[in-house]
Amino acid sequence: MKMPVQSLALIAILTTVLAGNVSARAPGCDDLVWSAQVLAANPDIRESCRGVYVRNNTLYAKVSIQLTRVRGDRLTFRPQLLDGNLGESRSIRVDNRWRAVIDGQSYRATDLQPGQVLNVYVPEDRFALTVDVGTLDGDETLIDIEDAQQ
Repeated sequence: MKMPVQSLALIAILTTVLAGNVSARAPGCDDLVWSAQVLAANPDIRESCRGVYVRNNTLYAKVSIQLTRVRGDRLTFRPQLLDGNLGESRSIRVDNRWRAVIDGQSYRATDLQPGQVLNVYVPEDRFALTVDVGTLDGDETLIDIEDAQQ
């Protein structure tokens, strides 16, 4: 059966358009290009990425962390790796205005407990994190991550 030339041309155009849409997919964990600073401080960051979010042309990895110690303005945590293990212990210092939002409820650092799991967002270019309700709406503050021994 012969197809008219117009039909073949339309099929070729649709195929090209659909193929273009396939390549314009959302970024994933494999698309992150970690800075040398991030990799040196956290060599297992690739094993803890649970998704990627884009904000202001910066890619952020979503990482789940388990709190291991809460002492004043200092939170110590371990990232949950995709294989179920926990990564190396790290710490952050937060100021007294900092809040974590869990199930719609706002908590100060001193209200958090060891064992709680938080979702955080780590930019690919810096060893820092932000805790947010998941929207990455532009009002996030990046907090530098430290070794837990400091």
